[in-house]
Parts: sequence; structure tokens; C-alpha cells
Amino acid sequence: MLSNKQRFIKNLGFLYLSRIIIIIFSLLINIIIIKRLGSSVYGDFAFGLTFVQYFIIFADLGLSQYGMVEVSNNIENVNFIVNDIVSANLILSTLSFIAILFLANILKFGHIQKEILYIFAFLPLINSISVSWTITGLEKNFLFSISNLIGKTLYIVLLYLLVLDKNYYFIAAIILLSSNFIISLIQFLYIKKFISSFRFRLNKFWVTLKKGLPFGIMSGLFFIYGSLPIIFLKIFNTNKDIGYYYISYKFIFFIFTLFHLVSNASLPVIKSVVNNKDINKEKNIINELLRFGYTFAIPASFGIFAISHNLINLILGIKFIFVARLLKIMAISIIFGTLGSIMIGYLTVKTLKTSIIKVGLLSSLYGLISGYLLIRYFGIYGAAILFLSIELVVMLLLIFITKSQIKMEINLLNLTKVILSASLMAVIVIILNQGLILSIIIGAAIYFILSLSLKTITKKDLNEIKTFMASK
Repeated sequence: MLSNKQRFIKNLGFLYLSRIIIIIFSLLINIIIIKRLGSSVYGDFAFGLTFVQYFIIFADLGLSQYGMVEVSNNIENVNFIVNDIVSANLILSTLSFIAILFLANILKFGHIQKEILYIFAFLPLINSISVSWTITGLEKNFLFSISNLIGKTLYIVLLYLLVLDKNYYFIAAIILLSSNFIISLIQFLYIKKFISSFRFRLNKFWVTLKKGLPFGIMSGLFFIYGSLPIIFLKIFNTNKDIGYYYISYKFIFFIFTLFHLVSNASLPVIKSVVNNKDINKEKNIINELLRFGYTFAIPASFGIFAISHNLINLILGIKFIFVARLLKIMAISIIFGTLGSIMIGYLTVKTLKTSIIKVGLLSSLYGLISGYLLIRYFGIYGAAILFLSIELVVMLLLIFITKSQIKMEINLLNLTKVILSASLMAVIVIILNQGLILSIIIGAAIYFILSLSLKTITKKDLNEIKTFMASK
């Protein structure tokens, strides 16, 4: 029988397999767009996506998350569930489409921003026919990966061939729209074989909406605080600053997403322990997962700090080297986000949605107040600091709530050893100043050797991983 840690590693491995292609393609797409369009037009592009995302969240309103749970628990009723949720999505997305067009015309946007928003206004409608939540509920995740692989591969190829410079921003927006449509269409056509017919149903609109609302509030609040730096940069700064910030965020988000999977992968392990109502096991597993999280998140954040200059110079070029400064500021957020995602996973299993909503609400309020001051007076550096500080606030709030459920015990000696190992690794990498790939290899080797020497990664950990890999 697999131990809890081996089960955790197994779940993490499967999730990495299904998601890694998507996040890699997402980062590559943004790298191509900023290099082809330039930081200023890319800023218009980034703001357009952020602005429209508010309406995508409204059009979904938690229905996809609710639907995923319903499908997994009631597979025999998948036809009715899909009909009810897609019908509600279509109504809300139509309202979103009208609202985006209206606001794009009355707000004082430049002509490039307006034209981009006219195209992106269709995204909520396209998203409404995406049934990825059904695919997840039916445990057909392979199709989710395949559809995204096809759509995003096409996206990259067309970007590379057709978007030559900043004058091709309209084509770039059309390509994004087409990619999303292809992904949604593939998923919808596949799911059709699980439903006898599709009928537009209004009789359960309000009931369906009410059930999805708690999920929608959570996702909405967490998106709001994450999007605030871009909104304030649009008000107080330039599109160029938005472009620099957004690509920096995308690099951090790439790393953070890998660690965010820790939360998703740990859910089955946490759920089994919670269901047994053994508070001591709950405490042990959460403390163990937190140790696992910071053992790898701390060196990752320190490593990003150390290699940021080489990373940006190699991938984006010297004219975008300013992005490296932002990465140095934002890198530490990887630690806060990783630990926070583990605690969110635990609180979700404990069905403490109200507590999670409070975290999102308080974090958004903090972001509104501090964002106004930081970005107005410190500009783009203020945006990077805002992002970092919000992640810290979220983590501290989650610690406070989690401690009310279990006794959290962080081994300070072990944590100090991890910080010391990561710091020494970063210093050596900076001093040696080798190329990007060689710096990563040197850094990983140094941290691994120090971790074994200081026993922050034990032989037991390695043996459990080895035993699991051998069993496969």
C-alpha cells in the first residue's frame, strides 16, 4: 500500500502530466506576443484580457465548478446538468458581450485598446460552450490536454507566421479568439456523445445560478486581488508598464502554477484523512505538506532571483531587461502562494468556503487601498510590491484560519536550514554568473547536496519516491 506521501507524489505526477503542456504553451505565447507587438501594444493586449476576464467570471459565476462536482457525483444525469449549466452560461455570456462593447465605447480607451476589446468581447460566449468542467467530472482529462495542445499549437504557429510587428495586433487578437473557439469546440463535440440532446432550458436558471454562486464568489474575489496591479497601472501609468508587469507576472505564474498543483494533488490525501476525523493525522499531513512545499518553493524563488537577468536576456532580449528587476521583487511570492495553496486545499476539503471567501474579500480590500497608494506613487515598482504583499496577506490570513482548525507546527530549525541552503545556492550562482542552463544545473546540484547534508531532504523521502517510481 502506498503511503500518504507516495499517494501525494502519484497525484502530483498525474496532474503535472496533464497540465504542464498548457502552462508551457501559455508562457511561450506571451513571449512571442510581447516580442512581436512590443511592450506598449502588449500592454493593451494584457489589459484587454484582464478586463474581459471580469466578464468571463460573471458569465460563469461558479457554474463550471459546481457542474464539475455534480457530474462526478451524478454521471447518470450528465445530460440535464450540461443543459442547465450551458443554458445559464449562454444567458450570462450574452449580457457580458453587450456590457464589454458598451464599456469599450464609453470609457476613454485608445483606438488600439478598443479594437482589441471588440474582439475579446466574444470570449465569454466562446467560454460558455466550453465544457471542460464536464470532462473533468467524467475523468476524461486526456481530452482536456489534447484539445488545449491542438488549440495552443495552432495559436503559436499562426502567431509566428502572421504577427510580424505591433501593427498586427488585430490579427493577434483574432488568432487568440480562434484558438479558444477550437479548444471549446473540440471539447463540446466530444461531450455530445455523453448527452442525448441539447435543449436550451430556462426553468432552472435561478436554481442553477444559486448553486454555483458560492464558487463564483470565491474565484471572483481571488481574481480581483490578482488583477488590481494591472487595473491601477492602466489608471496611473502607461501601457508599456502594463506590458512589463504582465510578462513578469506570466513568468512568476508559470512557476507558481507548478507549485499550485501541490494543492490539487494533495486533495485526495487530505480528504481521506479528514473523512476519518482523526485530528492528529490531519495535523501531521498538513504539516508534512507544508514542509514539502517550502522545501522546494524557497529554492525556486531564490533561484529566480539569481538567474532573472540571464533568463530575460536569453528569452526576451536585452531591451526587455527591465523585466528582470520586477522578477527579483516578485519571486518571493512563489513561497507565499505555494503555502497558501496547500492551506486552501485543506480548507476546501473541510468545506470552509465562507472562510476562504473572507480571505478573498479582505485581500481584495487590502489590494484596493494599498494598490492606489503604491502604484500612484511608485509606479511599476509599486505594482510588483503590491503583487508580493497581497500574496503575503493571503498566506497570513490562511494561516490564521488553518490554525483555528488544527495545530500547525513548523520546524523552525528545518526551515532555517532550507533558507540557508537556498541563500547559499543563490549567492554561488550569482558569483559564478554562468549561462542560464548551466546556472540552473549548478544551482540545483548545490541545493540538492546541501539539502542531503543538512537533512532537509531525507533518505526516507528519496526512498519513497524511488519505491513509487519502481512500482510504475
